[in-house]
Amino acid sequence: MRPTGRKKGRKRGFPFGGRLLYVIIAAVLLCLLVYIVLFHYNSSPNNPSDGQGSTPKAAIVDQLSFFPDSRNQTFVSASRTILETAGFEVDYYNGTDITVESYRGILSHNYALIVFRVHSALEYSGNETTGDVDLFTSELYNETKVSEGGDYFWDAYFEYVVKVYFTFEGPSYFGISPGFVQHSGKFDDATIIMMGCDGLTYDTMAEAFIAKGAEVYVGWNGSVTSDHTDKATVHLLRALLIEKRTVKNAIAETMDEVGPDPSFEDSKLLYYPVGAENYVIPLGRVVFPFQTNGCCLACFQHETERWVTRALKKYILGGHISRDVTCLKNSVLIV
Repeated sequence: MRPTGRKKGRKRGFPFGGRLLYVIIAAVLLCLLVYIVLFHYNSSPNNPSDGQGSTPKAAIVDQLSFFPDSRNQTFVSASRTILETAGFEVDYYNGTDITVESYRGILSHNYALIVFRVHSALEYSGNETTGDVDLFTSELYNETKVSEGGDYFWDAYFEYVVKVYFTFEGPSYFGISPGFVQHSGKFDDATIIMMGCDGLTYDTMAEAFIAKGAEVYVGWNGSVTSDHTDKATVHLLRALLIEKRTVKNAIAETMDEVGPDPSFEDSKLLYYPVGAENYVIPLGRVVFPFQTNGCCLACFQHETERWVTRALKKYILGGHISRDVTCLKNSVLIV
């Protein structure tokens, strides 16, 4: 009787076994992923010269140093040291260099973190505030520049650039409004620290930064002296970048340790948006931007966070889960 059933023998399949096939497929996928990332990185505006890359860039905008009695080299040195220790490349902007055009360049540079050590003030229409807070430049106000044909005519027309002053009797300067930030800014996943007065009395300036991609904005909800905000900001930077506290905990710790300004006891350090309370600034980051570039990154469009996280952990990190992979608005960060 002819036996029934399958004949014993070598299983059909690839001659070198299934494992080799999986290794080959994984290698091909890895090469494809690396090619896509490198191709997109090299053709993207988010390259190292634009504030993004393997080394994150930070800026200290020190408009207060324009005035001799507000200069504080101790603050500059301390904050720079903290930023560099945390892995940032730091650009410093001296007060004499803070003009409308320099703001335009700074805001479009796509820094990962910006410390604004600048004068700021609420904007008023008559006797009532508009709800906007304006940032001071060190550039004296000039009617010619806002007249038709002037350098800032259209900026003034749309109220991106405004006239600001410390006292009615003193000189006037050019200032920039939240509209200027929204028109000129680029802040992919950035942290914004606003050291001046009233940075978060209203949320219009904060919202302008968030709308252009910033992750979190920190500021005071009232007036503050330069000495006090210097001390508080150094403490805040240390808590955020060295101790790696969440935004909420870093601010709470700063207010507990440094306290409110004795001259303005009702003024507090706050953050925006509320949903950023558990945000921790990623350090030593590897950036894989996934903004679309034609069809080459179309595969990132669906279930991006879950797919990219799984792929990076499995193929890039070799299955080791000792590092955190975080998907933000415009990049994937390995911390």
